Parts: sequence; structure tokens; C-alpha cells
Amino acid sequence: AEKYPQVEVQLTLSDRPFNLVEHGYDVVIRFGELPDVRLSARLLAHNHRVLCAAPAYLQAAGEPLAPRDLLQHRCLVLRESDDIFGTWHLYNGAQHQSVKVGGPLSSNDGDCVLKWALSGHGILIRSEWDVAPHLRSGRLRLVMPDWQPAPAPIYAIYPTRSQLSAKVRAFVDFLHADLAPHRDESAPFSGW
Repeated sequence: AEKYPQVEVQLTLSDRPFNLVEHGYDVVIRFGELPDVRLSARLLAHNHRVLCAAPAYLQAAGEPLAPRDLLQHRCLVLRESDDIFGTWHLYNGAQHQSVKVGGPLSSNDGDCVLKWALSGHGILIRSEWDVAPHLRSGRLRLVMPDWQPAPAPIYAIYPTRSQLSAKVRAFVDFLHADLAPHRDESAPFSGW
């Protein structure tokens, strides 16, 4: 807005994926894998995620040691897509396990799910940058740190390059440059 004051910005926030062209948006910022190969996308940042829970929950319920142990725990699920609801994909090097987790609380709002975890209601998956302050303070602890949830990279998605307007190109270039430090896979996360 400061660099290009003549550009009008309309920000719409949603946890649900939707059709970019059908809804008339110029660009969408999406977390996770790309939904449609017919669209163009540019990686903005890597987004590593972790399993974590409040110490009080882990003290009461015990700590899971392997993915299958999550079946015995209350897992706080962020409802983003009905076809994969409650399925957590975890990786330990070349090992991969998918676990259909459950629990009494789920939501389509990430902040709500995080608050439930902070209140000791169960285990959740969140982005490192989102939970880093809580891990530093001790309000949350890592769970099964050897097992990493599937990453959810952040992309700018837009119609094909041949239809890309100058304003969208400038916006995507700005985001790409601003988030450059978050694309370096060799740089460890230092948020906690």
C-alpha cells in the first residue's frame, strides 16, 4: 500500500480452499500443496510444522512415542478439507506413517485450535513460527520431535503467466523478495 498507493487491495481471509478464477481473485496465498496444476504458483516460503501440546496435557495423558500412540490421545484437528479430515501424515527420515486421529474438539480456525492446546485440551499440529513463542515460554512442548508433520509450503497462486497483470506481478515479486529468508532450507528455524 505504501509502495503502490494507487493499487486497490481487497483482502479476503478463509480457511477453505476455493477456485481462484471462479471467484474472480487476482492472487491467492495458499498454505500446503497446490490444488490445481492449471494455475501458476510461486513458492514464497517453506512452512515446517510440529506436533505440540501443553505440559499439563502431557502430564495427565502421557507422551506419545510413535505415531500409532496418537490413537490413544485427544488430538486437536484443524478442519481444512473434509476428504482428509483428521488424517495426520508424519515423517521420520524416509519413514512415513498416516494416522487417523480423533478427539472431541476440531475447528476450521487455527487460532481457536491453538488456544485449546494452550488450555491443555490435546495435541495439535501447527507451523513452527506460530507456536515458537509458546515453545520458548514453556506453555507448549514438542511432541515426538523425531516425527515431523508434512510441511505446508506457502505459495502465491495466480492465473497463467500469460494473463498476469502488472499489479499482480508486482505484488507477487514483493512477497517473494520479502519472504526470501524463509525459503532457505539449510537455515534452521531459530524461533525458539
